Amino acid sequence: MYRFVIIAPEIEMTRDIQVFIQEKQLDFCFCSCDDLEQELRELNNLFLVISEKCIIAPGTEQILKKIKQNNQLNSHIVFLYRDKLSVPGIVTEFSDIIIKFKDDSFVEKQILQQMQCFHDYISNLKEKSSNREENKHENTFLKENPLLFRAVYNSAYDAIFLMQKGRFIDCNPKTLQLFELDDRQMIIDKSPYEFSPEFQPDGVKSQEKTFYYLRKAEQGYPQSFYWIHKTAKGRNFHTQVTLTPVNLGSQQIIMAVVRDITELIKEKEKLKAQEKEYRLVFDNSGAATVILEEDGTISLANKTFERLSGYSKSEVENKMTWMEMISPEYLPVMEKRHKARRSGHKDIPSRYEFDLVCKDRTLSNILLEVKLIPGTMQSVASLIDITKLKNTQKELAASRENLRITLESIGDGVIATDAAGKIININNEALKILELERKIALHKPFEKIFSVYDVLKGKKIASPYEQVMDSRDIVRMSSHTVTYTSSGRKIYLSSNGAPILDKNNQIKGVVVVFRDVTEKIILQKEVQKTEQLKSIGILAGGIAHDFNNILTAIVGTINLLQLECEGLSEPSSLLKQAESSADRAKQLANQLLTFSKGGTPIKEVTSVQEIISQSTDFILHGSGVELETHFDIQDSHIFVDKDQIYQVFSNLAINAMQAMPQGGKLIIKAKPVQIGQDHPTLESGKYLKIDYMDNGPGISQEAGEKIFSPYYTTKERGHGLGLAIVHSIIDKHRGSITFASQLGKGTVFTVHLPVTSRKPQSEFSRKDFGKLKGEKSLLLLDDEALIRKLSGKIFNYFGFKVSLARNSQEVLEIFGEKLKQNEKFDLVILDLTLPGSESSVKINKNLKEMDSEVKTIISSGYSNSSLMADYRKYGFDGILRKPYKMDDITEMLSGMFGGES
Repeated sequence: MYRFVIIAPEIEMTRDIQVFIQEKQLDFCFCSCDDLEQELRELNNLFLVISEKCIIAPGTEQILKKIKQNNQLNSHIVFLYRDKLSVPGIVTEFSDIIIKFKDDSFVEKQILQQMQCFHDYISNLKEKSSNREENKHENTFLKENPLLFRAVYNSAYDAIFLMQKGRFIDCNPKTLQLFELDDRQMIIDKSPYEFSPEFQPDGVKSQEKTFYYLRKAEQGYPQSFYWIHKTAKGRNFHTQVTLTPVNLGSQQIIMAVVRDITELIKEKEKLKAQEKEYRLVFDNSGAATVILEEDGTISLANKTFERLSGYSKSEVENKMTWMEMISPEYLPVMEKRHKARRSGHKDIPSRYEFDLVCKDRTLSNILLEVKLIPGTMQSVASLIDITKLKNTQKELAASRENLRITLESIGDGVIATDAAGKIININNEALKILELERKIALHKPFEKIFSVYDVLKGKKIASPYEQVMDSRDIVRMSSHTVTYTSSGRKIYLSSNGAPILDKNNQIKGVVVVFRDVTEKIILQKEVQKTEQLKSIGILAGGIAHDFNNILTAIVGTINLLQLECEGLSEPSSLLKQAESSADRAKQLANQLLTFSKGGTPIKEVTSVQEIISQSTDFILHGSGVELETHFDIQDSHIFVDKDQIYQVFSNLAINAMQAMPQGGKLIIKAKPVQIGQDHPTLESGKYLKIDYMDNGPGISQEAGEKIFSPYYTTKERGHGLGLAIVHSIIDKHRGSITFASQLGKGTVFTVHLPVTSRKPQSEFSRKDFGKLKGEKSLLLLDDEALIRKLSGKIFNYFGFKVSLARNSQEVLEIFGEKLKQNEKFDLVILDLTLPGSESSVKINKNLKEMDSEVKTIISSGYSNSSLMADYRKYGFDGILRKPYKMDDITEMLSGMFGGES
């Protein structure tokens, strides 16, 4: 090992240099010498070679800052020392590098040889300049004390040779043992190289190096060097040799002290092997690891750190500080901890997180474990990249947040339990449905807040949680299951349950998803009722059609008899009774039509207050029921079939009156309301809300579920059609009817009817039409012979010349023939329902094409379309509903020919 410090005389010995020399434990240090001229010249040559052939290693600028650039030794500070350095192609070790060899191995050998020569010069000069008197005294002492010298010589633990002119002249006993010799004669007159291998480890021949060291010693320069010796039996061993010139009398001999350092070398090699093994482990450690110096410089980094940071070892080691790789956010606190740890503070955390700035300027989340190396100011830092873990945690947190948002956004209630059935999560919708608070629901047994009942079986059944735990599979519960909220309100449920499984397929809990389908069940029941009404309507429509045709004939006959018996009191009275009976039959037919498709409302704009007043006053007159009304309808109007709506309010009044046979109070309220999009049955918009509230005995839940069903009644004299008809009429007007009832307190029926923006037409003022002025022609189409005959006579009475047709073909033929004769029909009445022929709409279109001025009337007692309600849209000028009376005909003719009678 070689360590040199040479300081030129004119250079000041600074504190930095002194500290450096002390820390590195350098062997030689000369601040000033008067007798160095020759050596300085040789050292200057050495420095020139080093300057040309070597690289000044980074990190030494502070120590070498006074080096000049003129390559003159007397103006330089030179530090050379060998410890650890890897040179390509040569296995050598250096540390604390100030001068690093280039890749030329010959240059290294050349410089080392020059360094050795310089070492010899300095050693000899040191002996001459500082120990000359001591050496003189020592030689005198040895001369004067030969017995003492011999005693030391023989008892020494090291081998001692005495040489003269390069040959051994004596040796001590330890030499024989060390070199495996039998007696001293085997070594006398031999040269040191004869007890050495041919070459030394540096590749120089042992003979050549022997002459070199001996020559230096003979010149008065003590020598100390490492050497490989060989025993007489051919075994090589490691030694440390010291050559000292000794004057005995007038003769100078060389005393060689040889110390066996084989075990020391072995220990060093073992240490090197361990160090190599350590480096191998260090380099291939799964954790990125670095060694940090006191100033934060990274002196060692492993391969994992290279992969993590993106920097190579050559870019980092002894070139970059630890602080250069720390994100600015964490830098202040980490600098503080780095210094505090070296100041002996015990409360500095050894494990924490920070962001590492990689070579590509990206940030990696790092978990750091850092500890001081005992007895040093160095620290070992292990870095674990937790970026993926952090990202996973963020993703998990985001996933949980998304799950929370999802659970709170969906319209279903969600409850999650653990394996024991305790609630571990519940969303807001579930709390809303069950009318609960979260703090009450969490950690409670599922059964305590979610008991399930089967309404069909009328008993409690296993909950979704119990069924999932039993089946270990997904379960679905039908909509006829109910539960009760915390307030006792019964709600219908649609629910599913599913197991929560772990990676071993073991149930860790249950998730139950449910929704309140009470409104849906109510709507389904409404639909069922509507379907029932439609089924009856199919039958009722056919009956009503035939019934109205018969009534038309009966009413027509009665009207004709009334005309013929005009002035006769008794026949006239009988005919009025017959006409009254026919009106009652007409009402019954209209009720049947309400169930049928033919019950399409013929609408007009009207006031709901007027209809309610007319119908209710008539029904309640003479009963013991007190009427109280509250109308806040302002200018709100409804677009309805007046006859049908009259029937609705009449039936509601009748229902209230029958519920209070001993008398009571009926309160009717009407006001406009706004309906939103969340209503289960109504479209959004403005409606009139009409409440009929009685204080009768109320309706049971069982009866309430059937109250709108046809032919269902709780009254002794009821026929079960009243509320069913009401429901059908309201449905056809795009409204709704509901009820609420409490036993012993009464019932409220609530009707919603759409408000119209249309304005009501002025009230028709009927005139005494009488007969037409001048004869007019009329063409009547009806498939019933009796109706054709009677209607012909009635219209003859009004002054019409009547032509009759029984089908569409006859109508077109008669109408066309009339036109050929340059004559026209003033009025055509077409029956709406003509079996086996073209539609009345198409016939009307043909007639209008033949004569655009002709007035056409559509007549029917049954319609399965909106034609009667919106006749003008289809090209007709008026309507005549069957069964019609003289008054109905008068009103129709007044509208057609009001100014001509």
